[in-house]
Amino acid sequence: MSIGDALVGGEFAVGDRITSLPFIEDKTIGLGAISGAYSEYVKVGYDLVVKLPETLSSRDGALVEPLAVGLHSVKMAGDMREKNVLIIGAGPIGLTCALWARFFGARHVVISEMSPARLDMAKTFGFTAFVDPKGDVGAQFASITGAAPDVQFECVGAPGIMQSCIERAPKRGLIMGIGVCDHPDTIVPLMAFGKELTIQWAVGYDKTDFEFCIEMMEQGRIDPRPMVTDVIGLDAVPDAFEALKTPSSQCKVLISLD
Repeated sequence: MSIGDALVGGEFAVGDRITSLPFIEDKTIGLGAISGAYSEYVKVGYDLVVKLPETLSSRDGALVEPLAVGLHSVKMAGDMREKNVLIIGAGPIGLTCALWARFFGARHVVISEMSPARLDMAKTFGFTAFVDPKGDVGAQFASITGAAPDVQFECVGAPGIMQSCIERAPKRGLIMGIGVCDHPDTIVPLMAFGKELTIQWAVGYDKTDFEFCIEMMEQGRIDPRPMVTDVIGLDAVPDAFEALKTPSSQCKVLISLD
């Protein structure tokens, strides 16, 4: 979400820097009739607005939303302590899932990614365990951790990946569907049935996720800022969207009016 002036009233005053969940009256901002955050002015739900502390910059505030997606997903996955975790995809959401899984005590956090630039990005966050999605991911994961993945975060959303997760999952494993797959896909339910797997989808976040992300960023306990690879002006937005169709060096792209 963009950062802007808060409405006057209650705990807010004109000039306050804020971030907001992108919803109003059960509708998503930027979809349908509600203008998105590239607009000069954006109406948001008052109860979904969170003030940014002075210790965080406006650019920091722009990272609260993707960080909250990862937090919400990891919270839905339950207790991470001592779990062997596989993150599929090292884009912004995959990276935030990886950060929170590590934050909450996972034993191993292994990332599956083929883009050299995104692998380098993951390394800047201190991750060192990687598998090549063009090979046998399950075998590579087991060689690193000595076991199958207890939890898999599918953060790509391409057809076929969910079935691959099912195939490599252990008995009673958990698969978290985070990536948005908007094409028909095929799985073999019998395989999931035989393993008694749990497949859980997670979408978005709630206000407490935003507040916790801000609190942890302010305390320096989690820092998503290295994922920002590009800061562009409004005139460069069309070209940036074209480039993101086949991302190379991009991870998180921010739009600045400065």
